[in-house]
Amino acid sequence: MIQIYTKRPKYVLDLVKENNADGCLLFMMNFNDTEEMEYPSLKQAFDAAKVPLIKMGYDQQMVDFGQVKTQLETFNELVQLSRF
Repeated sequence: MIQIYTKRPKYVLDLVKENNADGCLLFMMNFNDTEEMEYPSLKQAFDAAKVPLIKMGYDQQMVDFGQVKTQLETFNELVQLSRF
């Protein structure tokens, strides 16, 4: 079993379980080191729990959401497949 070294991954996984969520969308501001430094521990925890997780970056100047739409569609398919 993988040990989780911070409280946040456990907290977020507990929220997923309490709300019967099929996966988790993680929105993080691009090039924000403070936010991005916790992603590896979240990813590790979600992988260990076999819960789909997708990280989506955004910035304050975003105008093209085509890539976001594609990422969400792919994530939806992943979640659907994980139900089987």
